[in-house]
Amino acid sequence: MRAPSAPETMGLPLEIADLAVWADGGRRLLSIEALALAPGACLGVAGPSGAGKSTFLYALAGLSPRATGRIGWGEVDLLALSRGRRAAFRRDNMGFVFQDFLLFEELGATANAALLGAFLPARRRGALAARARAELAALNVPLDPPRRVRTYSGGERQRVALARALANDPGVILADEPTASLDRETKDRLVDDLTREVRASGKTMIAVSHDRALLDRMDRVLTIENGEVAG
Repeated sequence: MRAPSAPETMGLPLEIADLAVWADGGRRLLSIEALALAPGACLGVAGPSGAGKSTFLYALAGLSPRATGRIGWGEVDLLALSRGRRAAFRRDNMGFVFQDFLLFEELGATANAALLGAFLPARRRGALAARARAELAALNVPLDPPRRVRTYSGGERQRVALARALANDPGVILADEPTASLDRETKDRLVDDLTREVRASGKTMIAVSHDRALLDRMDRVLTIENGEVAG
């Protein structure tokens, strides 16, 4: 485990105003009047299944085509950007951790963790690969001998996914049920890994989860029910 070091890319502040996400037929899926989050804060998002938690996360990433209002990441209003500029913003500023890992099973851990390099200019790929290896080492992912990630345990694969999310040094980490596919012991280790790495690097994190152990480690927990903030 590495000691916490000074963050390279600080987390971004978040400011939401009059956010609404709509289904194709015009039904409103999510409504959040106002929300502010300081840079480097960790926000947990709780609520029953189907309440709108993942819809909220996708909106924060600029992935909801029918979202209105304002999602301000720092000085950038994400919803005011074109589709291409939203994609560029995600690439440069966000890392994602999902419950299903979304790894290329035939590749090794390092190749998976450095996958974003395929979409970066050649001059940036070396630094990203080096950071990916450093994150894998910090998360105690076994790399010797090299092997495909399909041979790794669920917890090891999720740590590869976490290293991938951190490798580009993003200001924001978005996590969607990152511990859901794991047993309790592995969940607890992953929660420790995730919160330690995010806090050590000063990143802003928003994590959707049913896992009380993860939610209890957040600075604040937002509960969404029926597409609205409860309480």
